[in-house]
Amino acid sequence: MTSKQFYVTLTTDLKEGLDKVAALASDLKKVDADISSGTFSEDHVRAVLRPKSAEIKKEIERAQEDARKAAQATINKFAKELRDADALNPAELTDDVRLLELGTLRKQDILAIIERNADNRTMVQLALRAAEDRGIDLDGLRYTTNESRARHAEALRYVVDVALRWSTQPEKQMFGKLFGEGTEVHRVYCDETAL
Repeated sequence: MTSKQFYVTLTTDLKEGLDKVAALASDLKKVDADISSGTFSEDHVRAVLRPKSAEIKKEIERAQEDARKAAQATINKFAKELRDADALNPAELTDDVRLLELGTLRKQDILAIIERNADNRTMVQLALRAAEDRGIDLDGLRYTTNESRARHAEALRYVVDVALRWSTQPEKQMFGKLFGEGTEVHRVYCDETAL
């Protein structure tokens, strides 16, 4: 999945969970208001309203945990896809691999191999690694992995936790502050040049 697809999936699922929590929190406020209003008898409060309040609190916890699990699953899947993309695939080796084994390659040779294999991640990685190993400067073009991107995605678990912690107070609009347009998370995953 692309970075933008990851962002859309993560935020859509999380928003759905947060909306459910917000609705339950609204119900809880109404029940708690009834409890403290003094309108109902102590027997009704004890027999009906307090158990109802306790049940809604449990539903909120379940909804928060379900949202957390859905977000974690999306994050884990994306991080795995990123790491898997870095794995060299022997099926993608071309005859250019024999050229890379030569010790006499020049900058132009490596750039030609990269250009011929532009759609072949395995060969591009091998060519960039060969240049790095030989100390050949490719004018800023260098071998990088998806590891930092995977770790960044995994760090979003903490951002999700913050959003969930504030989920019972939708008036704080934490989702928008953490994931909305213009936030760092939005920029990193929706601006293809960010990472």
